[in-house]
Amino acid sequence: MKILIRFPNWLGDLVMSIGFYNKLKEAFNTAKIYAISKSSISELLKLFGNFEKIYEFSKEKYNGIFGIYKFSREIKDNYDIYFSLPNSFSSAIMGFFSNSKERIGYKNEFRNFLLTKSYKKPKNLHRVQEYCYLLKDYISNPLENIKVQLHIEPENDILSLKSKYKIAININSEAQSRRMSIPKWTKIIEMLLKELDCYIILTGAKKDVNRVNWLFESLKDKNRVINLAGKTNLIELSKVIKACDIMLSSDSGPAHLSNALLVKTIVLFGAGDERNTAPYNKNFLKVIRLNLDCSPCLKNTCKFKVPICLENLDETLIVNSLINWLEK
Repeated sequence: MKILIRFPNWLGDLVMSIGFYNKLKEAFNTAKIYAISKSSISELLKLFGNFEKIYEFSKEKYNGIFGIYKFSREIKDNYDIYFSLPNSFSSAIMGFFSNSKERIGYKNEFRNFLLTKSYKKPKNLHRVQEYCYLLKDYISNPLENIKVQLHIEPENDILSLKSKYKIAININSEAQSRRMSIPKWTKIIEMLLKELDCYIILTGAKKDVNRVNWLFESLKDKNRVINLAGKTNLIELSKVIKACDIMLSSDSGPAHLSNALLVKTIVLFGAGDERNTAPYNKNFLKVIRLNLDCSPCLKNTCKFKVPICLENLDETLIVNSLINWLEK
């Protein structure tokens, strides 16, 4: 049997799809698994398990419906089942053009006619569970014992740093409503450096370099701060995070990555709804948020100039929560 999976486009969602992949292997333990992934994050699939082939897709190379058609014909290979994890029309039509016999996904964006099985998304499930629910016709317990874990060796250069603690900090997020201001991050990091024998490791993708550099330059004490923004791919970032004792992060993909690596992860939540999209492993997670009347708004842009759900968080509360969890 050949199974083709269209994986999600965002890093956090891709990490949350690990549970689906593990359940799929449980249901089809002899099947050949093929993957379609956004090219900028596809390398992370190397940590999931064995794929027959990983197809990298980018809108820049395959633009519009014609681009999707061209891509789908290039990867056509008589697949028995196609799973569309994203809810977009484009992901459904990709399965249709690939000529997969069965095409499975959720009802959305007028795409039902492109799927042979289109399910109504159940309410009150975590996104990890939403992905696994698509396997309900193939496995009796798709929502039980879901494992969202990645395994990798830690980065030796970080492990060898001469301090009691190594703290990874991610200040970035795709959405403005999930990004706290640089002055507030500066205050938090300076408090941590004062209170702890630690190194701070700043993470970030290439698109985050300017913002992280701004933070780095604003710090008074840079001797125990390592700026890795734009200097790691996802595999290298995973090794760096695995070498750390804890991750402090905005609501973002790196927070999910840290949690899946079973590293203690504190997430500052603003616009997002942690009941649906928080990192999945609760034993390695602490969520800090303000319960304002406007949150969770689920919007990418805050109606205020800055997201007050994050700006009004108490820095001392954040720092003390991190210290207390570290020193347990």
